[in-house]
Amino acid sequence: MPQAIAARESLVADLIRLRGPGTRNELAVRSTLASAHSAEGRLNDADALPERTLADYKRVLGPDHPDSALVRQNLNDARYEAPGRKETS
Repeated sequence: MPQAIAARESLVADLIRLRGPGTRNELAVRSTLASAHSAEGRLNDADALPERTLADYKRVLGPDHPDSALVRQNLNDARYEAPGRKETS
């Protein structure tokens, strides 16, 4: 899994460099990167990244877009599985 995290981090950097920040592709890769961090137990990394990703999804696609809702649900699921976490609205 560490290789998957490194590959996604590299892809995010490439997408930002080639297409600029905030593209749908970059947001999607950042979302999977956050899931990979969570799966590896890297909760500090996994917490800030989806918060930023969710904020960007809301900004780019709108808060009611299905993709924004999915990212919000994934963040809530990750927090539910981690002790002492709370849900995001």
